[in-house]
Amino acid sequence: MSVLDDCVALVRIDSQNPGALEHACAAWLQERLQDAGITACRRETPGRRPNLVAAVAGTGQAPRLVLLAYMDTVPVGEG
Repeated sequence: MSVLDDCVALVRIDSQNPGALEHACAAWLQERLQDAGITACRRETPGRRPNLVAAVAGTGQAPRLVLLAYMDTVPVGEG
């Protein structure tokens, strides 16, 4: 898959908050990470919202980089 294909597939997943398909978004992302050889584990918050945690091992003593992103979106047409 290309980056464009990934973007199209991800945008097609309805991840509006509140909404049930946020789990579908997490499942898709977890599969893509695993396809890239990156282990990702899913954890749910007490409110049953999915979180993904993934790590890529680095080399040397360089500083670490942490990325944080949201999977949910706001409803279309509101604000």
